[in-house]
Amino acid sequence: MGDSYHYEGQHAEALKYYQQSYDQGFDRQNQGFMEVRFRQAVDLIETGDFKEAQAILGEIAEEGDFAMQQRAQMKLGTLELSKQLKQLHFKEGSGGTF
Repeated sequence: MGDSYHYEGQHAEALKYYQQSYDQGFDRQNQGFMEVRFRQAVDLIETGDFKEAQAILGEIAEEGDFAMQQRAQMKLGTLELSKQLKQLHFKEGSGGTF
């Protein structure tokens, strides 16, 4: 159910269902766990919870299979770049110079 909300762009709802699945015992032992964690991280990003998203992506980058590690590392890089661009935009808007 969380995946349906995720793909529909209803990120807050997806997060609720992902949490319910963890509460019901869905964990690392289940097939597809890291993929669900990745989608959870994306949903957290979309809802503005960058800190938690980074933590989950870091977990995947360390513990996921090779493909999931690469996806997580790419998303972490994108997050960092986005953060730097926002800081640059803030500096430009406040009269900062280069």
